[in-house]
Amino acid sequence: MADEDRLAQRAILQRMFEASVDGVSVMDLATQSYIMVNPAKLAMMGYTKEEYLALNPLDTIMDIQEGGRDKHDLAQEHLSILSRQGYHSGQLLLRRKDGSPLICSVSSQHIDHLGQSMLVTFIRPIADKVLIETKMREAQLLKDALLDNSFDGLLLYNMSVGKWVVANQTIALLTGYDQEVVLQMPIDKLFVEDSKTGQAAGGLLHHTIGSLAPGGRSRFLQKVCRVDGHAFTAEVNVMRLEAPENHLAVVAIKDISKSIELSRQLEETRNKFQGLFEHSVLGLLTMNQESTIQMVNTTLCRVLQREKKDLVGLSFGEFLYGKEAGKDKVFQINDLIVQKKGFALERGYTLPDGHHIWLRFRSRPLYEASVGEFTVLTAVEDITERKHMTDRLVLSESKLKEAAGMAKLAHWTLDYKLKVFSPSKDFYELLELAPDMELGYEVWMGHVAPEDRERVLLNWEEALASHRPLSIEYDLITNRGKRKHVQGMYKVVLDTVGEVDQVFGIVQDITDKRVAMEALAVSETRFRRLAENSPNVMFKLRVHPEIAIEYASPAVEHMFGYSVHELLSPNRFQEFRLIDKKLAVVIGRYLMDGEWAKSLICQMPRANGTLIWVEVKCSPIINDGGEIDAFEGVIVDIDALKRKEAELLEQKADLIAKNNELEQFTYIASHDLRSPVVNINTLLGMLDFDKMTQENKEIFNRLVTASHKLYETLHDLIDVISVDKRTTSPFEKLNISQIINDIRLQLTELIDETGAHIHEDLKVKDMRYVRVHLKSILQNLITNAIKYRLPNRAPHIRIQTEQTVDFVVIKVSDNGMGMNLERMGSRLFGMFQVFHEGKGGKGLGLYLTKRQIEQFGGKIYVESTPGQGTTFNIYLKEQ
Repeated sequence: MADEDRLAQRAILQRMFEASVDGVSVMDLATQSYIMVNPAKLAMMGYTKEEYLALNPLDTIMDIQEGGRDKHDLAQEHLSILSRQGYHSGQLLLRRKDGSPLICSVSSQHIDHLGQSMLVTFIRPIADKVLIETKMREAQLLKDALLDNSFDGLLLYNMSVGKWVVANQTIALLTGYDQEVVLQMPIDKLFVEDSKTGQAAGGLLHHTIGSLAPGGRSRFLQKVCRVDGHAFTAEVNVMRLEAPENHLAVVAIKDISKSIELSRQLEETRNKFQGLFEHSVLGLLTMNQESTIQMVNTTLCRVLQREKKDLVGLSFGEFLYGKEAGKDKVFQINDLIVQKKGFALERGYTLPDGHHIWLRFRSRPLYEASVGEFTVLTAVEDITERKHMTDRLVLSESKLKEAAGMAKLAHWTLDYKLKVFSPSKDFYELLELAPDMELGYEVWMGHVAPEDRERVLLNWEEALASHRPLSIEYDLITNRGKRKHVQGMYKVVLDTVGEVDQVFGIVQDITDKRVAMEALAVSETRFRRLAENSPNVMFKLRVHPEIAIEYASPAVEHMFGYSVHELLSPNRFQEFRLIDKKLAVVIGRYLMDGEWAKSLICQMPRANGTLIWVEVKCSPIINDGGEIDAFEGVIVDIDALKRKEAELLEQKADLIAKNNELEQFTYIASHDLRSPVVNINTLLGMLDFDKMTQENKEIFNRLVTASHKLYETLHDLIDVISVDKRTTSPFEKLNISQIINDIRLQLTELIDETGAHIHEDLKVKDMRYVRVHLKSILQNLITNAIKYRLPNRAPHIRIQTEQTVDFVVIKVSDNGMGMNLERMGSRLFGMFQVFHEGKGGKGLGLYLTKRQIEQFGGKIYVESTPGQGTTFNIYLKEQ
């Protein structure tokens, strides 16, 4: 584009900017300052151009927006939406130069031009001054209500005079003191001295406020006094107000003593049963909210043939689908995780050695209320065998319950005299009602669970009578029938004559808190039941300051003959001869050399002195100093397995001996026997047949026939024995059709003589196998199909191939004589079994074929009908 065109366009845009009826301004986001403003906006705000460009953008916004929102929070939300979408619109309350309010509809657009990041803002007035002031009063009233009904205790501290100047109702509930009493208290009366550091009561707070810059914030823990003399642990949040000349600070106090206790219980449970995760019979992994794998157990590493360091740190999508495909798939899983939903899926997995297995993943989010986060626990099960048996079985996915939900704060106002009930939008969502539905106080009370309704009414009446803020927990039944556990608070406002004028209330969904506590109890019960009912011994062995057994499951009595009470007795532990010195060295090396990923297999004595083979798996408990304090683990009884292993070793030795005998027989048959038979045949050929008498000629012919029969039988036996000698032949890629063509050439005369036809239907054309074996198998079956044909029917042979999960299947079908499998099926593959006389068979072909197939893990099945034909189904394993 020519420079003249660019200048023309810029001039047009400048005229549009100056002539716009909407107020338009441009702000440099890097410096947070205005760089352009049009006349319409200057007229609306009452500033000159120079004055407006010198303003801080926040100075043009009213401090309190509609709904009681702070302008700083609103500006941060505005910028956050712009960073994600690049565009945002809404309503804003602006301050003119004369201080009067101006409510506008506002739209903003984020623009990057020549490396400069700018924000273009359009405004249009939508209300008059009276409406704005009304909204401001409503916002201020709501802000006061939220202040007094906050679940946190709120205080305003004046550093200049060292006194509290504001205290809300929650402080009274937390400490038991009246608000007026709290306002008269010095800091050292409200807070407790720190016994560890010697910090004076209230000194930390005063020091913190004094060190904060205007607008600065800080947070710390502090003990807070109660009127009954007790103290509770509180989280104290401090914010110093922004104005430099102001010496005021806001102090928020939250009672976290219950949360600390709950965290302690959760940590104790986690430590107690950490070993169960590591030694679970199922593969287990955990991941965080970003679906990054954090922990894996030994069982999973064994199933996947990988080490922990190869899995920890991977994203779950990358682990399941690979590095590239996982980038797309992981978003679907992340959506489920962010929604705190469980999921179940099945997925194929290729092991490092090339084998393919099927895995089933079942995940459940476990919410940790103490930190406000959750961990996704995933069980991984090898279902390869099940998958192979039921190829088309579809496993149904089931959603697991959400571990916890984010609490929502709903508020309402009741004009007690006019009986006008005004709930917030969140209140409708809490009860799952349509936002346009008329909602009165009676409707709300109608959603209170029937068993809690009387108690809630009594609490309500007490609040109205005492004029004190009260709190109560109860259950609500939503419009969709869902039960929620909530906490409600009321504050009564009196008129000038002391009568109830208005009631403000807040309702918070705390279902997750109750669910977390119930889940903790269920978890402890479940793990204890698992330990008490397991046939394996679960234990905890302390090594510092002295060796002692801290925990042993009841299975120890059945396995070793010692009661749990005896083992846990500190004075009697050393009396037990559980291990001798030699075994102690082995166990000590196992424990202290860090070989916990492996199992220790050894013999341990029972109480009666007999020895039992066991497998020990354990993991260490490390203290803050990096030292091992104790071990948790499992002892498995493998005595029966070891005895069976010894029996198998004896049987293996017997088989080796018998195999050696067979090898010796093979040598004798192939060398010592064959040579004499050849000599006999040679000598018989040297005799003069013409000089023999007739009687001797008959004897000679029988002798020659017997000699040839002996030679053929010996040759067949050597073929049978030598089948096992060919197992070392190499596997190679073979073309099945080419093998069949080679057989056709060898059987040309027989095929032409009988008019035989061989048809191929090969879905699998190539496979890896031993050439001599595959050719021998097919040639034997094709020869039999031609040999055992019907006299009046030309042989028709059909060869088919197909692929299954583990095998290449070859089917050889014919239309020949067939056979009665009920009568001869059990002898079909026996040695020297002949079922059709006059066919010249020796009864070795099918025997050798079956041996050749089974040598490499294959199998053969027969289907046959007399007079119709036979089908041989051959299952060959590729290598």
